[in-house]
Order: sequence, then structure tokens, then C-alpha cells
Amino acid sequence: MNHYMLRAFVTLLAGILLIGAFTPAVAAAGTYYVSPNGNDANPGTEAQPWRSAAKAAESAQAGDTVYFMEGVYPGMLRPRHSGTPGNPITFTAYPGQTATIDGGKTSRGPFGGVVDIHGKSHIVVSNLRIVNGEHFGIRVSESEDILLQNNVTDFTFASGIYLSSSRQVIVDGNEVRRACHGVGGRPPQEHITVRNGMDGFEIRNNRVHMLHNGEGKEGINIKEGARNGKVYNNIVEGMSRTGLYVDAYDAYVDNIEIYGNVVTNSLHGIVVASERRGTVSNISIYNNLFYNNNYHGVWVTHYLDGGPMSNIQIVNNTIYNNVQRGIVVTNPEATDVLVRNNIVLNNGQSQIYIDSEIPPVTVDHNLTEGDGTFLNPQQGDFRLQPASPAVDAGTNSDAPAVDFAGNGRPHGRAHDQGAFELTGSEAMVPVAELFLPMVQR
Repeated sequence: MNHYMLRAFVTLLAGILLIGAFTPAVAAAGTYYVSPNGNDANPGTEAQPWRSAAKAAESAQAGDTVYFMEGVYPGMLRPRHSGTPGNPITFTAYPGQTATIDGGKTSRGPFGGVVDIHGKSHIVVSNLRIVNGEHFGIRVSESEDILLQNNVTDFTFASGIYLSSSRQVIVDGNEVRRACHGVGGRPPQEHITVRNGMDGFEIRNNRVHMLHNGEGKEGINIKEGARNGKVYNNIVEGMSRTGLYVDAYDAYVDNIEIYGNVVTNSLHGIVVASERRGTVSNISIYNNLFYNNNYHGVWVTHYLDGGPMSNIQIVNNTIYNNVQRGIVVTNPEATDVLVRNNIVLNNGQSQIYIDSEIPPVTVDHNLTEGDGTFLNPQQGDFRLQPASPAVDAGTNSDAPAVDFAGNGRPHGRAHDQGAFELTGSEAMVPVAELFLPMVQR
């Protein structure tokens, strides 16, 4: 190596060392604690915890976990910082304890949440009770990579969980109850709201229901610019309007899968709409149970101004004992609608109704007469008995690869109709494992 090369090497090495000297050290992830008996002047250790949710939200950095001990915490939880990929900020209840964030009707602004995540990323909120929201229980807006898991929201004026203008948000295993309670004015309409450009979301394993005589209105709403999402394995009960609602309004809704859900004791099971001329496209509705509702099971509607729809697939659902109709298509601007492999039985006025002005709808391989031969429909168990006429009566064309319970399709000579595939092991699987609404969580 000549002296010119040596000088260059030394200069480069010195530069690397200089950069390293001025690179700030990455803070180690910490574990912090909050207790009603703590003090915000404390260091946040288990022996000397903080006292308020506000202190936790202000202090937590990427990689930190904050445990809330047993008790009630007045005010808001509004994280100041974001996590980083692989190092989220986690706010959670201490294992085995119940921690409640009580908004006390003091949520910030007309659209604030008791837990309010705005403009942040890589945050986990889990196992908390969130109550008394002046507006929302949990709000996520303009954020990315957010996990809301195993929380309870209760008694909120508007939505229990509200998602807007965000990406990669998962809402998993939460209980949303007594939303839209209407105290103090005309209430909003939705328990879980997904809207305004939401992209890449999952709404899964949640229970949405009412515990009082007020208007539950709508359960889970996917609307106004939402796209590339999944809504699955949710239970929705007791809504005075529809359990599930897909509505483009004046924007669009695109590429949404809706499967494995149970909607019962509501006005409708699911409604697909475009209230103000927005566009609905690529909606797959399969392996759901819509039963004992007060109007329709599935309704593709022209409600209000209506709007164009395309590629709406209604496949392998079980739609039973709804007061009016099972499946209804009344939007004259709906094209490429497919109704296939469904069990549609015991609904009041008719099983499948297609308005005469609708473009051609593909309707085939549906069971609409006779006895579905379910194991115990009175208790919400719609698995098939071996003698069911739905066994091997479906087609594999556009059928899902698994059934409501996750069993592969087909199990016999052909696909079965309805949400369940007969496997021969039904008697060995407790109903409690099927995520049915009579199971108390």
C-alpha cells in the first residue's frame, strides 16, 4: 500500500470514528408501571410507579412497555412518541389485574378518544378498560402499525373504536359495548368505525353488543375510502340497525373480505350500500352466520342516492330465520353479483329476492327449501348433520378453501353449502370452540 492509499485509509477511518462519536446512543427499552397510589414524580419502577395515564403517554419511548396496575385512571392516554419497527410502545394492564382509563367525558376536542393515537406508529394498546368517552373510546388517526388487542370499551357517545386515515391497523379480541349511547344529543351510529382512506386493516375476533335499551344502531362499519381490509370472526348482537355495514358514501370501498362473522338479533345481518354515489367494488362475503335478525340477512341496496357496485360475492353463508328476507339485491347499479353455495332457509317473506331492474345476477347452488338439518339451530349451532341436503350440494367454483371453523373444503365428494363443511367430527368439537354468540367471554 503506497502512502497515498495509506493516507486515504487513515482519513476514512478517522471519519468513521468521528461519526460514531457524535451518533446518539439508542436508549434501551424499559418497563414502567402506573398505579393509582403512585406519583408522577417517581421514576416509574414497580416499587415507585407513576400515577397517571398522561405521564405514561408522555414518557414512553420506542420499545418500552407500560403496565397499568389495578385501578381507575382519570383522563386520556395520548401517546407523545412512536415506536419503531420491531420495537413498539406497549400500554397494557398488569397481568391478572383490571386497569380502567376513565375519560370522564373529558376527551380532547369534538373527535377525541379516551385513548387517542394521532400521527403515531408502532403502538400496542392491550387489556385495558376504556370508559366514559365524550366522543370515542379509542381513536386511531393518521397512524401506522397499530395493534388494539383485548380491550373493553364501554359507554361512549360515539364509536367505541374509531379508525381513520391510517395504515396497517389490527383490532383484535376487543369487546365494544354501549357505544352510541346518545346522552347529551343525537348519537352517532357505529360501534366500530373504519373510514376515510383506511388501508390494510384487520377487524377480527371482536364482540360488539348492547347492554341497555338505547339504540345500538350499527355494529362494524367499513366506509368512505376504506380499502384492502378484512373483517372476520366477530360477533355482533343487538344492533337496532345493521350488524355489518359496507358503505362507500361519496368515496369508495374496495377489496374487503368479510368472513367467519356472526350477526344475530339486529335489524339486518349485513348491508352493502353507497349512500351518496360512491363506488363499491370487490367485496367478498363468505362463511358467515346471519340469523334471527329483524329484517334481512344480506342486503345489497340502493339506499338514499345509491351508486355503482361491482364484483360482490355472497358465497357459502348460512342465513336463517330472519324476519323478512334472506338475501336481497335491490341496487340497479350493481354488476357482477354472485350468490352461490348459501343455505338460505326459514326467512319470513322470501329466501332470495333479486329486484327485476337489477343487471343479471348469478344465483346457483343455494339451498332455499326444506330442512337444513343443522345440529341445533335453536342454540346457534349451524353445523350440518350427515343427512343434510346441503352436504356435497355446492360447487367448488369461487368457494372458500376452508369453512367457518377452519376445516378444509371439500371434505366429501363436493363442497357443502352453507358456512360449515361436514367433517364427521362435529360431535367431538364443543360448540364453545366455534366462537358462537351464546359463549360468554
